[in-house]
Amino acid sequence: DAAAPLIDATIAGMSVTAQLLQSQRKVESWILWIAVDALATGLFWSRGLIATSILYAIFFAIALWGLVAWRRTMERAPA
Repeated sequence: DAAAPLIDATIAGMSVTAQLLQSQRKVESWILWIAVDALATGLFWSRGLIATSILYAIFFAIALWGLVAWRRTMERAPA
């Protein structure tokens, strides 16, 4: 009875992968979180879950900020 089981499963799988990458301190985790949050925002918006969609839009902004901050830190770090 799920409305979008494939997209929902994709979001869940990508979230687990992003968390694993983040635990290994991989910059790619931020890119994956951005993709997860974009998909989730669209999915929840399309289902009429506006508050949840707004929450994931905030997560999207936080992930963008994290990626930018991480890259700035890496640029300043000694080689």
